[in-house]
Amino acid sequence: MASVIMKEGIVISQDNGKHELILDPNKKVRHKDNTLVSISHAHSDHVRKHEARVLCTPETSCLMPFEAKVRKKYWEEIEFDGMTVTQANANHILGSSQLVIDTKDERIVYTGDFRLKESMLGKAEIIEADTIIIESTYGLPKFRFPEIREVQSQLIDWIEREKQKGNNVLLGAYSLGKAQEVTKLLNESGEKPLVNEQIAYYNNIYKKNKVNLEYYTTEKDEEVKEAPFTAVTQHNKIKEEARRLSSETGRKTSTAVLTGWSSLYNFTGIHKTFQLPDHADFYQILEYVENAKPRKVLTVHGYSKQLAKIIEKLFSIKAKPLE
Repeated sequence: MASVIMKEGIVISQDNGKHELILDPNKKVRHKDNTLVSISHAHSDHVRKHEARVLCTPETSCLMPFEAKVRKKYWEEIEFDGMTVTQANANHILGSSQLVIDTKDERIVYTGDFRLKESMLGKAEIIEADTIIIESTYGLPKFRFPEIREVQSQLIDWIEREKQKGNNVLLGAYSLGKAQEVTKLLNESGEKPLVNEQIAYYNNIYKKNKVNLEYYTTEKDEEVKEAPFTAVTQHNKIKEEARRLSSETGRKTSTAVLTGWSSLYNFTGIHKTFQLPDHADFYQILEYVENAKPRKVLTVHGYSKQLAKIIEKLFSIKAKPLE
């Protein structure tokens, strides 16, 4: 049986322990011939420039500041130390992946950050396994997300009302993932948002990977500011950017933050929040566990202790936090 422990990341090794498959390590892994690092997606908290070989999807490699040595499409296999390793869609951001590890004795699935609700990236697959390592970012019952289309409709209606009042609209979102989703949503409603250089950089990578996005950039399209417009910026820059836009245009700038955390945190000084998550909520996590039919569940990244207790009680299977 394979060993699964938490060290610098999630470490999976066979019986002899001489080779290590390390999932989403949080610090640099030095070069080792007997080590393979897996990066589930390109958000900065998951990316380090490792000396060891790195496995990820081609899209994730494009989004990272360095090129991965082992780039595999979804469900393309790689053999490592008697294990067959494949990746599957996690539907978190472009290229995000679950990892499927098949040994001679069992199947282990690491969900990474995932989302079951369908998006422009498709839908995460629920993969049956003996052991599941599952994220617990929103792993408490209080996290039940509303229907995504309903929230998107509310957002578009609010934007239109604010622009009819003569206001600019500034939306705050993570520059990688959420910003591209809201750009696509605005495109579908007939609007091209103004975005800054960093968001445009990621938008362009999405376009190169067949996700069509239309947008103006602050470097080339200043004329769009002549009438009320919609812009997208990083959520942590929204107040500063709103003041600048209002000063430049002489119009009020209405602000909204797009985040799964809107029900928990108070975003002081922001006019609106919209709950648009890119993770699974508590009930999607339970749906995954129920349908994957594991014998054991390991919880990571978030409310791992609380979630493990709930899973053990609900499904009468062994569950524990991986710490």
